Amino acid sequence: MIRLTEAAGALEDGENRKLRVVVLLSGGLDSATVAAGLLVEGHQVLGLTVDYGQRQHGELAAAARLAAHFGLIEHVVLKADLAVVGGSALTTAQAVPKAA
Repeated sequence: MIRLTEAAGALEDGENRKLRVVVLLSGGLDSATVAAGLLVEGHQVLGLTVDYGQRQHGELAAAARLAAHFGLIEHVVLKADLAVVGGSALTTAQAVPKAA
């Protein structure tokens, strides 16, 4: 099994360094698994969540719950205005496309 730090190239001369790392914390299973793995390896983890105006505010709440559950050193929520690139079904009232 490969360690997360090995995959990131964080080993020097065979010795594991403890790192302060940032995890893009969406509130979903993938980012939760990465954060948990890094914590198990002894690293300090900071969670970064992007609030892009998504209609599903549950994502932001889930990310906050994960950050609290894991005891992250910090959880930062970055507001990003995506209006400059146009809207989508994730951020506006337009219908979510259905698969054909």
